[in-house]
Amino acid sequence: MTAAQAFVYDCQSGSFSYLSGSPEDRVWPASITKLFTAYIALQYLEPDRIITAGDALQLVGEGSSLAHISEGDMLSVEMLVAAMLMLSGNDAAYLLAAEAGRVIAEEPALTSTEAVMVFVSEMNGQTRKLGMSGTRFCNPDGYHDDRHYTTFADMVTLAEKVMGNELIMKYASAGSIQAVFENRAETEWKNSNFLVDPQSEYYSPYALGLKTGQTPQAGNCLLSAFRIEDRQYIIGVFGCEQKDDRFADTLQLFEQMLEKSVG
Repeated sequence: MTAAQAFVYDCQSGSFSYLSGSPEDRVWPASITKLFTAYIALQYLEPDRIITAGDALQLVGEGSSLAHISEGDMLSVEMLVAAMLMLSGNDAAYLLAAEAGRVIAEEPALTSTEAVMVFVSEMNGQTRKLGMSGTRFCNPDGYHDDRHYTTFADMVTLAEKVMGNELIMKYASAGSIQAVFENRAETEWKNSNFLVDPQSEYYSPYALGLKTGQTPQAGNCLLSAFRIEDRQYIIGVFGCEQKDDRFADTLQLFEQMLEKSVG
C-alpha cells in the first residue's frame, strides 16, 4: 500500500471493514468532486440540453485536466457529464456549473463567474441536507483550495448517492465511448479509471467505476465501487505517489476484503 489514507466500506453492513484513521478524517477530494458536480447539475439540466461552450472556459485553472472543449463547441449535458467523469475535464465541469447556476438562480443573464458561485453554493447546501457535515466545496472541479475538503464518511455518502443515478454510472463505469459533438466529428474518450478499462492490467470485472483525482496536494486518489454477488463495497485511496498506485492499492484492498469474507 502506498496510499496515505484509505478505507473499505461494506454497503450491506453499513460499516467500514478497513479504515486508516477515522471516518471523520479530512481529505482533499481533488477531481472526485466532479461526481457531486454531476449529481447536482443533473437535478437542474436535462441530459439532452445542448450547451454552447463560452467564457466559462476562462475560469479553468492552470494545469487542469481537460476534455479539450473549445469556445463554440456544442455538446449535450450528457456528453459534458461523460467528459467530467471519464476524462476528468475541468472545462466540462465549469460549463455545466455555469449553465446549472443560471437555472438555479433563474437569472439567464448571470456572468459565468456569478453562475458558478450560485452552483457551488447549491453544492454546499445539498451537502448539509445529505448530512455531509465534514465537506466544503469551493469549486465544481476539485482544483485545489485549502478550504475545499471532505471526509471518508462523506465520500461514502456521495458514492451511495451517485450509484443510484443511472446516467452518472453509465459513464463512471464506461471504459471508452464515442463522444458526440453537435458541431464537429465524433471522437473517442477513454476513462481515466483503469479499473473499468478491459485493456488495462488493472481491470476488474467487479469494478462499478466512480472517479479518479489528482492534485499536487491530494496526490493521486480514487473513489471506487465494487459488486460481487449481492454485496457492494466502496473503496477510497488518497495520497498515492504515482498515478497507477491508486489502482494497485484499490485492487489490493478489494482482494484482501474478499479473502477475509471467504475466510
